[in-house]
Amino acid sequence: MMLTRDDILNALDYMDKHNLIRLSAPANGSARWQQLHCPFHNNGQERRPSCGCSLEEQVMNGKVYKIGNFHCFSCGAAYSFRNGVKEILVLKGTTLEAHPDLKPYLDNDGIDIQGDSLIPDEVMQSVYNSQAVDNLKLRLQTKRKFVSEDELKQYRFTVPYMYQRKLTDAVIEKYDIGFDGKFLPPGRKKPVPCITFPVHDSQGRTLFICRRSIEGKFFYLPSDQEKSVFGLYELPEDCKEVIICESVFNALTAVVYGHPAVALFGTGTQYEYEQLRRLGASSYVLCLDNDEAGNRGTEKLKKALSKTAMVWTMHMPDDGRDLNDLSYQEFLECYQNRD
Repeated sequence: MMLTRDDILNALDYMDKHNLIRLSAPANGSARWQQLHCPFHNNGQERRPSCGCSLEEQVMNGKVYKIGNFHCFSCGAAYSFRNGVKEILVLKGTTLEAHPDLKPYLDNDGIDIQGDSLIPDEVMQSVYNSQAVDNLKLRLQTKRKFVSEDELKQYRFTVPYMYQRKLTDAVIEKYDIGFDGKFLPPGRKKPVPCITFPVHDSQGRTLFICRRSIEGKFFYLPSDQEKSVFGLYELPEDCKEVIICESVFNALTAVVYGHPAVALFGTGTQYEYEQLRRLGASSYVLCLDNDEAGNRGTEKLKKALSKTAMVWTMHMPDDGRDLNDLSYQEFLECYQNRD
């Protein structure tokens, strides 16, 4: 049994009243699409609505598109009604059991999206691949323990090394950067003094702590945690341009220099790509290291992000220095010469 226009409107109205989505106007069905603020990126807090849910079956390019399809024209997210509602419930940290009134609409949804995607096929495939990964991580996230405030308090000290790496008191406080002088890495007999960088989810909860040794310049990430983009929670609201770096120090240097930035702890994974796509930024500036791995990572990021935003590249000097090594004037020159 397929959904009707009234079914879609009733379900959307229910989700709006229960703060699962935010409609741009009361659901009245006067158009082919019901407009809403996209729940799939920017934590559902975009200023202008960019997402739509189809209120009738549509034929485009000779193929049929079912009623109820979600499509965001900003981040590119595209879901059948069933999959879209399930994704929204996961993102809101709730379950279908908590909202039984939605169950009949999902049971009646029939098969998944038919016909061509409203966006290019390769992007649609990427969305679905990333959706599977993202849903899994989000479900695991709801079951695991986050880093406690008591543990974070243990590391809230400043050391001279932080300032040597261009950090300021404002940045240290905003990102809750600290110092762990007693960290014992696996296989080591003596503690390794490390700078601590809490990695937050979109709600500000601490997923894990990244440590970076003062001597040796080694990064220590928990082996049982999926890499997650550093600095997403701290980005300004409605951020339109984001600099993407490999390392935390590089990203924080860009922030000190007045430019919102995030770090990937490397050259990026599919899970991190999907996190970036959901930001809804209109422009990304890639600033990875000027080496073979960094160049490969830059090309992968271009491919992953270019369909949803403008992508620029900042080229680091050929002498091996990275962003953290640059003076403000050198940074500004590289930024102005991005292409």
